[in-house]
Amino acid sequence: MILFSIINYCLFMFTISLLDSFEISEKIKIALSIIIVLIITLLLSFILMPFISIAFSKVINHFRRKQKLASYDAKSVKSKVFNFKNNKALYIFDFDNNLICAGYSNWITETDNVDFDMTLSPFDDEIHIHNIHEMNDFVYRKDTDSEIYINFDKKIKIFIIHSFSE
Repeated sequence: MILFSIINYCLFMFTISLLDSFEISEKIKIALSIIIVLIITLLLSFILMPFISIAFSKVINHFRRKQKLASYDAKSVKSKVFNFKNNKALYIFDFDNNLICAGYSNWITETDNVDFDMTLSPFDDEIHIHNIHEMNDFVYRKDTDSEIYINFDKKIKIFIIHSFSE
């Protein structure tokens, strides 16, 4: 934030010096400078920030890989795991490995600071998986592209089936 404040201050001083060549009052120069700096800051924020953010993440992850650490991402695990375009088959288990619910994903809360909510649509067929052991057998037998989301606060495990081959 200090860096961006310094940049804004420099832009402000530069704009004031440019406006010195015009015969206008100091109050108008200051007001125009503030407006110009605000517009430039907003434009640069929306145009450059995505690229700066991506570059910053790449640099951090480069150094983390060198130190044999896991990759860093500012997104939450929930946001990354449930960021799919098509509905997926979800199987939700408690920590005692009992099936809580299963179905196709519909709506999932994206905000990280609210409760973890979702809606599921029922499968077209009867559910043949009733516990974690049957789920593991299914995942390995059908050679699925799947992942498991574990939420320790809610004490749930969610199997996300992206695709499988018969």
